Amino acid sequence: MRRWQRSAAAVAVVLAIQGSVPAAAADDGPVVRRARARLEAARTEATLATQAYLESTARLARTEQRIASLEARIPRLEARIDELRDLLARRAVALYSGGAGSGLVAVQRAIEADDVLTGGRAAYLAETAHADLSESADEYDEKKTELESARAELDDLRGEQRQQADAARLHAEELDRAVERANADLREAEQRQALSRYFAALRAQHEAAAAAAAAAAQNNAPPPPDPQEQRPPADPSLAAEIPVFTLVCPVTGVVTFVDDWGQPRSGWRVHQGTDMFAPLGTPNIAVGNGTAQMRVGGLAGNAIWLTTDDGHAYFYAHLDRFEGVFAPDGTRRVVQGEIVGYSGNTGNAAGGPVHTHFEIHPRNVGPINPFPLLRDICATPSVPIDPSVGTLPAPAPGP
Repeated sequence: MRRWQRSAAAVAVVLAIQGSVPAAAADDGPVVRRARARLEAARTEATLATQAYLESTARLARTEQRIASLEARIPRLEARIDELRDLLARRAVALYSGGAGSGLVAVQRAIEADDVLTGGRAAYLAETAHADLSESADEYDEKKTELESARAELDDLRGEQRQQADAARLHAEELDRAVERANADLREAEQRQALSRYFAALRAQHEAAAAAAAAAAQNNAPPPPDPQEQRPPADPSLAAEIPVFTLVCPVTGVVTFVDDWGQPRSGWRVHQGTDMFAPLGTPNIAVGNGTAQMRVGGLAGNAIWLTTDDGHAYFYAHLDRFEGVFAPDGTRRVVQGEIVGYSGNTGNAAGGPVHTHFEIHPRNVGPINPFPLLRDICATPSVPIDPSVGTLPAPAPGP
């Protein structure tokens, strides 16, 4: 049995196993639409959670301001109470000791001496001192009550502050979970739709190879080349593990791309990446921290395999040239945003439009469709390169 026949049989087995995956991407359209609807619902829910979070933080800020005011006020109350305590002690001594011709003892002595004038004066002073003593005592009691109330309010506010902080954190966590779940669902749905299209295209390629071989045999012509082997796609659910919101766009500057995953390629292959079109020499940067492995030759021309520290792998192909100093084994440690090479058209893209062929391999296994993830990572609309034509140039027969 020829290798293309074995490959076709293998594809048939995979398609049988993928029985829940329709042959045409259009059949999966409603699944993706439902996933997008769930994402929109999650965003609405997240908006409500965000509003609740902002209200909680506003209440928390007001509480913190009140706590700060009380914390500044309590020491002043405590200092005033200490002053009043000392003042009360001094006035009590002055009132009851008779010192300096005042106080109750002075009144008693004036009466015993039958000195009415002195006694009246002493009585007046004693009455005034007693009034001052009573007034200070009243203020002392008032400040003590105010201090106890402030301390109680402070304790209550600190407890409320903790509750508000917990509520704000719960709202933030709810927001993150809702959006993450919806995004993960949408990515998996988009990948399943892409996988359906991929297998349909692969089956069509193998059927074309079989037809070409049959025609060659019938005409006694040389058989066509066998279909080239390709790495099988990854499980669509793994797309959710790619840290989209912490990655950077692999091609800087003005870049355009469309969803060309699964398009036919030479050698009876199908496209396993996204072609990102940019001017010659546009910097290509590391999407994350990791190890870059330089590759030269073959269909990809100048290429980089970047394995990030989280175990995912990213492939850059058709580079014009590399950047940086690589070790003898062709590796180089890179940090996110560091230039690894420049867009070109090397390999079997020679003579075609300049672009970077980019692949995403979650867990460094098979590829997934990069387009939905690049759409979010690059946040760049896919616009035509030639506005007068309204379409991208014909894709080069690259990897």
